[in-house]
Amino acid sequence: MTSTETLPARRQVAVELARLRRQAGISGRAMADRLGVSQPTISRAESGARLLSLPLTRVWLDTVHADAATRETVLALAEASHSETVAYRLQLRDQTHLQSHVTNIEADTRVLRAVDPITIHGLLQTPQYARAIMELADSEHMFDHDAALAARLERQKALADTTREFSFVMLEQVLHAPFVTRAQLEHLAELATRGDWLTIGIVPQNTPWPAIPWSGYNLYELSDGSQVVTAELTHGEATVTGEDDLKLYGDLHSRWLAQSITGEQAARLCRGLAAESE
Repeated sequence: MTSTETLPARRQVAVELARLRRQAGISGRAMADRLGVSQPTISRAESGARLLSLPLTRVWLDTVHADAATRETVLALAEASHSETVAYRLQLRDQTHLQSHVTNIEADTRVLRAVDPITIHGLLQTPQYARAIMELADSEHMFDHDAALAARLERQKALADTTREFSFVMLEQVLHAPFVTRAQLEHLAELATRGDWLTIGIVPQNTPWPAIPWSGYNLYELSDGSQVVTAELTHGEATVTGEDDLKLYGDLHSRWLAQSITGEQAARLCRGLAAESE
């Protein structure tokens, strides 16, 4: 194997899979056919934007005729990647902001379910709110805020894709933060009634919680039917792909959504808060 020990496990796997494929003289299209996935999935796997399942990783290693030592190492790294937390500082070593990684995952997503107990989800933010959040999250200016803001706003265009499904749940307390502007509340009101493919759920204050909201998370259902969860922590991002854990996060989203108001009810709440902010 090449010297990649300073990289997160996910990136080490990506580097090795790409190296092994090229070394074996196999094209990306041929590998996609062998694994039964799309060619973009191969590209994302080799860039670290997509984590392949362990069975698909084994097929990849079989296809390139990896030796026993390489096979053992790559599979160990792949298994570690399925429940890995990577520090933001480490992710920012080779990029100016973190939006590209999210963009790559979202591009391959057909269903996104999110729970946000602290902030409004990035896909729902106005520019002013997004910039305020970035300033709070990155007081040391480790990343380029202007570039990150532009990339985040570009990501939001995905909400117009009616072939996909989006479901966001947030606590009403999130809407009372001092940097939530009237424009942000009116934007949420418009999104709440945009269409059936987009659900905005708001858990009203004094509504019983179905669980402790330890942190916000995104549950992605990808184009091939596989799933992955990402959760933002204070120092980094956790990635989860274990079957039992995915079920836990999916069940939690359903329970939070059941406690939420949606559609016109959610829009009325946002419009009422917007009027109070005048």
